[in-house]
Amino acid sequence: MSNETLREPLMLKGGTVSKCVYNVVFCTKYCRKLFDTEETRSLVKDIIKDLCENTLGCNLLNINVLDSAVELDLIVEPTRGIYKIIRGIKRGSHRTLIDKIPGINTRVPTIWTRKELVRTKDGDISYADVLNFIEKQRKG
Repeated sequence: MSNETLREPLMLKGGTVSKCVYNVVFCTKYCRKLFDTEETRSLVKDIIKDLCENTLGCNLLNINVLDSAVELDLIVEPTRGIYKIIRGIKRGSHRTLIDKIPGINTRVPTIWTRKELVRTKDGDISYADVLNFIEKQRKG
């Protein structure tokens, strides 16, 4: 095994050593541009980092907040499901964002869509794929 394949850290829990790295993208409801200022993007980053580190027990490698979407690189234990982690991020951030951003819940009934793009991060991830997913969400 070369060092190139071990760029992300291994996770050790109990007697299991694992490296389950996922790239996750999810959009705001109706692809509304809710995070169009640097202040709101920073707030979203802080909330998601806090949820991953303190509540959900996963490692956040990277976060990219766009106007109407969030892209995450996560290391998740194999015993936890990636969908449980995503659900925890969406639920936890929803309430906090409604509390901290006045008027956000008047623009959309809920902040996140039910859909997400989830891929294992074992090779090249095309940014065009991410943009294609976001565009499909806009079209409905």
